Amino acid sequence: MFFDPCVSFKAFVHASRVYLASGCSYKDLHYTYRVGVSTIRNIIREVTQSIWNNLCTEFMALPDTSDKWEKIADGFWRITNFPYCLGAVDGKHIREKKPDNSASNFNYKEYFSIVLLAVVDSEYRFVYLNVGSYGKDCDSSILKESVLWKKLIQGTLNIPTPRPLGEQSQVNVPSVFIGDEGFGLHNNLCLVVHIWTRQKEYLITD
Repeated sequence: MFFDPCVSFKAFVHASRVYLASGCSYKDLHYTYRVGVSTIRNIIREVTQSIWNNLCTEFMALPDTSDKWEKIADGFWRITNFPYCLGAVDGKHIREKKPDNSASNFNYKEYFSIVLLAVVDSEYRFVYLNVGSYGKDCDSSILKESVLWKKLIQGTLNIPTPRPLGEQSQVNVPSVFIGDEGFGLHNNLCLVVHIWTRQKEYLITD
């Protein structure tokens, strides 16, 4: 654990809160708290890692029972009328300064980044989060290497079993995550396809 006897615990936490709330640089905090840039960097890494370690299991725990997944699916059905949806998945590039030995961080948009891959529920709350993959990696490959996907393939995600859409249906339909065209199809991954149609104007006369 990092510790600097010249910096109080209160200052540790306050500096981290300012950093997270404002997005200011380490250099800005260096002047505010009158400690070295490397010290500020270590403080923020230590505090944010501690916050994550202590709160992730309470607020960011991956659903581990069928009932918890059903609750997410009920939310999608209520808001979107989409049945048996376990979450929406997508990736987001987070821009960063050019790091050393950084070829792997250079993405197809031609800037340096790391990738955040997330699954959210119908109210945009995180269900699963994976952050830190190289910018060059595509969303589908990041998903296939994730804990979420491995649990899904191994059958240990405890998602609901396939069932009919309604009382009159005899076809069992699986629960699915939804994503864009960048993800490959799977029994439990449904793709949203955007279909563009040309509008035609007609002049109707008597």
